[in-house]
Parts: sequence; C-alpha cells; structure tokens
Amino acid sequence: MNLHDHDIRYEALAEGARQKAVEAAKAFLADGKYTPERIAELLNIPVEAFMEKAPHRQGK
Repeated sequence: MNLHDHDIRYEALAEGARQKAVEAAKAFLADGKYTPERIAELLNIPVEAFMEKAPHRQGK
C-alpha cells in the first residue's frame, strides 16, 4: 500500500467514526438527558454536527 492509499483509507475510517459519533449524538439528544453542549463535549464533535438546522424562513 502506498502513502496515497494509506491516506485515503485513514480518511475513510475517520469519516466513518465521525458519522457514528453524529448518530450517537442524535440518539442522546432524542433521549433528552443531556444538553447539546454536553453531548458535543462527551463525543468531541461540534454541536453543529448533530443539530438539525431550522429551515430558513423569509419573512414578509
């Protein structure tokens, strides 16, 4: 395996781990026992990674 292949494999593994953390964060959030900030701290991911963005409404 060359260095480029190693980098691609590492990035894929890191992305998979991040997605698992986001899934876990959403489950913790749905459970309602933790604040988004605490979940982010525990899982070492930003709040924005798992909080749904509210649809942007254009006012009249």
